[in-house]
Amino acid sequence: MLRSAAKNYRHVTVVVDPADYGEVLDNLRNNDGATTLKLRERLAIKVFVTTSKYDGAIANYFNKEQETTCAFSLCLPNAGRLRYGENPHQQAALYGNFDECFQKLHGKELSFNNILDISAASELIDEFSEPTVAILKHTNPCGVGSDPNLREAWLKAFATDKQAPFGGIIICNRP
Repeated sequence: MLRSAAKNYRHVTVVVDPADYGEVLDNLRNNDGATTLKLRERLAIKVFVTTSKYDGAIANYFNKEQETTCAFSLCLPNAGRLRYGENPHQQAALYGNFDECFQKLHGKELSFNNILDISAASELIDEFSEPTVAILKHTNPCGVGSDPNLREAWLKAFATDKQAPFGGIIICNRP
């Protein structure tokens, strides 16, 4: 019934998340008892995301019970568009909770290749327990330095290739 109602979003307001109640009430108050099309569209999208997660959970449950040729699917939040895909003429988007784990301090918007480098850097730095700095470019380590003093670790990593940090990924396992 949720999906059917959401398909009629032009005329129906469907709420699947109690966190949206306040916004719906405000929208009703501000629009003479009606909701805006923009709100109804956003809530309809939320319905389809929610019901697809539910359908996926059911499919995964049944897929464990008997072997099928069904595909694996995920429903993740869109974290945003990337500057470009693997090549500059390609479009790309990032899904998941990337911003909860990583913080971009400055520079251009990230590309698919940047995300790939960040992933490789994260895997590499996890192998070190002592304070370590690593520099990667195109998923290749260009310098790694470990030292109790993080600044010294940086100097060791940077000494191996003084060009790679420009446009590359610098990662450390300590603040």
